[in-house]
Amino acid sequence: MTLHIINSYKSVDGIDEKSIKLCSDATSKENICQKCMKAQILIVFLTINLAAIAQKNCQLSRPAFIPLNDLGTNIFRGHQGGLYPSGSNSPSGTYLQDLQSYTQDIKPLDSSGNYNSKGQVVFIGVGASNPRTEFQAFQSILDTFQNLSTSLRTVNTCIGGQGVQKMNQLGDNYWKQADKMIDSMGLSNLQVQVAWVETENTGSPDSTFPGGPQLLLKDLKQLLKVMKQKYPKLKLCYFSARTYSGWVEGGSGRGLEYPRDYYNGWAIKWFIDSAISQSQSGFDYKGTTPTIPMPIYSTYNWTNGEVARKDGFSMDCETDFGGDGLHLSAVGENKIGRELFNFFSRDDNTKQWFLQSNKTSIEGNTVNELLVYPNPGNGLININTNFFKETEVVVYNALMEKVANVSITQNTTSIDLTQYPDGFYLIRVRSSNGNYSLKYLKGH
Repeated sequence: MTLHIINSYKSVDGIDEKSIKLCSDATSKENICQKCMKAQILIVFLTINLAAIAQKNCQLSRPAFIPLNDLGTNIFRGHQGGLYPSGSNSPSGTYLQDLQSYTQDIKPLDSSGNYNSKGQVVFIGVGASNPRTEFQAFQSILDTFQNLSTSLRTVNTCIGGQGVQKMNQLGDNYWKQADKMIDSMGLSNLQVQVAWVETENTGSPDSTFPGGPQLLLKDLKQLLKVMKQKYPKLKLCYFSARTYSGWVEGGSGRGLEYPRDYYNGWAIKWFIDSAISQSQSGFDYKGTTPTIPMPIYSTYNWTNGEVARKDGFSMDCETDFGGDGLHLSAVGENKIGRELFNFFSRDDNTKQWFLQSNKTSIEGNTVNELLVYPNPGNGLININTNFFKETEVVVYNALMEKVANVSITQNTTSIDLTQYPDGFYLIRVRSSNGNYSLKYLKGH
């Protein structure tokens, strides 16, 4: 470590190794010694700080904050919870109507931004290192998902180390690299209509509330203005809140450390609140000349340590995070990727552009929607039966032996076949609306 630092800083403020040697000589000139001392102090400072590299400490104890989506109408330091106003976790009223209208407007576009039935709907991921691997995990699920819209193309523009303070400048290298990525896939900026964003101001030392998240809100506002300039056809921007960073010990950068992870979700909430109320300038997402895309929450990834939220979601320190406690492990990446997939494949306001039309006639004129995904997959099967109620799902192996049998009383459920061999399985759905069968392939 020390040798690396010395080699990296051979010349500091005009001083090289020869001058450092001269500094110990009684005949050295005073100005050289003064500069040499500055160099030595700087080297010591850098050594100390690099030695304090962030590391994971699962024993760290932090204040017990309540996740925003669990807080609801309750108050945190004078501010009401929920992902949306009035403690709600879903858009409603005029804002929901606007979202539905924008969703209807998402159509395949050609490279010039004109409607073309053979065109593309481009969906980009925006952020730094954790978002990059989370979006990669999301894309990996899509690779095995057979019900994805044939018009949809996803592009991961995330770059490690890129905080929002850099990304909210139109000329920043981030957007130059994004241009190259989109172009390399034979796509154009005029086909980008949907974005997913997870970001933070990595350089901000403000850990106060509400000051810290209010400053981040301003960064997010500028970011979306830049994105609207880059992508004139961009209509919807889905945000995810950061994961927990309370197990980070050491120097990860003030802008990434606890409690800014918790405040990140508040900044997104207040940004959306401002767009809903339209009480301030610069949040105009609609009209003839919108300056930002419409902001919406997708996944809220924050948990109070390992404490499970009301919806059952939790993050495990040992298995879901890497050695620095900040970046996710492969398990954690896949968990967040799965959360993203579940949101975009199930949400009523994303299905139209995210999924293929999957209407199936069952015994006569009754029409129902059945989603089984990912297929092929690793044995963890998600089933969404939007119009079935009190439905029985039976799974058979290739020898027609029954391996699973579940009753569904709600829209979504899951079946675990990971303990069974790879191969084809038959899934039979029985309901008062009729019967339906399909093949499922476990393994790749």
